[in-house]
Amino acid sequence: MILKNLRALFSGEGFIVKSGRRPQAEDVGFRQGPLDLEIDQSTGKIVAIHPSMSELRGDFDATGLVATAGYLDSHTHALFAGNRAPEFFQRWRGSTYKEISDAGGGIHNSFRETELCSEDALAVALLERSAGARRHGTTTLEVKSGYADTAVGELRLLRILKRVRAQLAQRGPDLRPTFLGLHSLPQGRSEESFVDEMIAVLPAIVVEELAFAVDAFPEKGFFSLKESIRFSKVARANGLALKIHADELTPFGSAEAFSDLGALSVDHLQKVGPEGLAALGQRSTVACLLPATSFYLGLEYVDGRKLIQAGARVGLATDFNPGTAPWPDFRLTHSLAATQLKLTPAEILCASTFNAAAALGLNDRGVLSVGSRADICLWKIEGKLEGALEEILLSPRPPQCVLVRGRLA
Repeated sequence: MILKNLRALFSGEGFIVKSGRRPQAEDVGFRQGPLDLEIDQSTGKIVAIHPSMSELRGDFDATGLVATAGYLDSHTHALFAGNRAPEFFQRWRGSTYKEISDAGGGIHNSFRETELCSEDALAVALLERSAGARRHGTTTLEVKSGYADTAVGELRLLRILKRVRAQLAQRGPDLRPTFLGLHSLPQGRSEESFVDEMIAVLPAIVVEELAFAVDAFPEKGFFSLKESIRFSKVARANGLALKIHADELTPFGSAEAFSDLGALSVDHLQKVGPEGLAALGQRSTVACLLPATSFYLGLEYVDGRKLIQAGARVGLATDFNPGTAPWPDFRLTHSLAATQLKLTPAEILCASTFNAAAALGLNDRGVLSVGSRADICLWKIEGKLEGALEEILLSPRPPQCVLVRGRLA
């Protein structure tokens, strides 16, 4: 397949050279067209990018369009049932996240609603949400389990994820399931016995290929750091990668602990301390920021500049979920990254593509270069090319077209 006469593209190849750290404007890999981009559809990879040649026949007329790599949303809770909109008004009246949870709301509410929902209905809802994310430029979508209060319930959710992943294989987005075994401790359960129950199903998850990684929520009122580490170490011994909800509500020490464990990403980080900052500046672990959660919960925002200056690999994700971040595409995340985290256009693009791929353990996508997977967004730019990246990141318009593995979605 040949995309013919691209107006311009942002390759992101400079992000590779810098390993995603401290990206600058020159690292976005801006190339002005007209350009032809050739894709081998048997492999779904880019095989050539070169000045447009009139004698080369194109399969897709991309005249006037600007290409970027597709976005990778590396942290979502998109498999759920029910609606927790009333909780937003409870918080605005003064209730805290933990108080709502202690009263049986929050994640416990989603436990109940999801358990009552049929597998078919959950699968259809996830397909619809995934299609919506794809329309707005997301070509790889991490989805966590976590809305079940037993190991049997978690296996049910992971099997639904596997089923939906297969259904999306041709048109995308590429679904990346994560086993969030430790999300919220069910009322009346001992933490140690609950963690034992979740550890016991790890071999089955590996055998059935139900997840690529595990996650946990160490936080006051949820899980201890000690038990989260125990669960994660057993998961790693079973061949699963590690992700973690880190230092969101309190400075819990999760960022430095899981950076030392080699986690793919530590996510949230509103309360990350100096030890966590130092660890992230030295490790390959991605600091994944979720500003929509701060927006909806009324939490302070992460100091994005401090993380960048420390040398951390910074990623961005939506945290899409029914209770604390109900916005399933990157437009709000990018706006908040610019206005509240003070990230530059180059930093936002890197965080949503190349570093987001690293947060999922993927090295075949997130840039537009020869040999990379052809996950591509094509954008119509109203203004001058000099401001094209800013327009792409902050425009309310979705991309004109999305390609997943070289196929028009």
